[in-house]
Amino acid sequence: MEVVGKPSLRQLSLILHIGCLSFPPTTSFCQQNELLSADWARTAYSIDIIQRQRTLRARYPLRSAAKGSELTKEQFICPVATDLNSSPVSALLDALDRRINANSLLLAVLVEQKCHTQLDMAQTIDAWINGPAFQPSYIEAWALRGVKGAETYITARTIPLTTTTMTPEAFVHRLWWLLQESYSYYNQALSPHKAHRLITNFLMEIFEGEVSQYSRYPQLPCIELSTASPWYFFDIPTASLQPKLPQYFDGFQQDTTTIWGRDSLLFMLLTNGCP
Repeated sequence: MEVVGKPSLRQLSLILHIGCLSFPPTTSFCQQNELLSADWARTAYSIDIIQRQRTLRARYPLRSAAKGSELTKEQFICPVATDLNSSPVSALLDALDRRINANSLLLAVLVEQKCHTQLDMAQTIDAWINGPAFQPSYIEAWALRGVKGAETYITARTIPLTTTTMTPEAFVHRLWWLLQESYSYYNQALSPHKAHRLITNFLMEIFEGEVSQYSRYPQLPCIELSTASPWYFFDIPTASLQPKLPQYFDGFQQDTTTIWGRDSLLFMLLTNGCP
């Protein structure tokens, strides 16, 4: 089956599990195809990403911020060429932009070495932000929001990062706070029911089956974490990231950096607010 186009966020999440499937040596290609059934297309996406990783690994060698030595290929990080402009994602970012007069961005990156613990994820976040894969992710996020020339908005300097863990509930509440409770400079009100729908659709796109999609306002949707492969959530104080993105944050309460990830996939949501 030929797969055309880029994988969606939902398909990327499935890649992390489907791409690890294996079969006995005697299993024929036809039998494998029957076993995979509708999931075969997603496996093809996984193969495509692995091929792109090999190319990008040679193009962007990641260096350790602490020792200046090259990390092993298992620790290499590459940007994800994915569709970060799907309808649920763009709808949430557009609503954030109107509400807090922001330039909201969603970045994504795929990591070859899986993160098995919260500490693994925190170290990987530091390596991503201080490595060469961060700039392409940042520029791609801007391009999907219709802005070119974003390479002038980011510096190559290495920065010490401060990360604080978040609960899934705190992550969802941050989205709610940004859409409903934060100060809106131009009084761009958003109905609670619309905000609830935007957040639910966004979470369903990112986390798929791990969201309580049937929740109704005022009950916020809940991310139901898998114990076998949990998501980890982090907040980065904007003052910590400011030297890396000197022209992005405005110094107001709506400046946020939220990162979450699982296994080999990381997301970063950036928001700012200016008068």
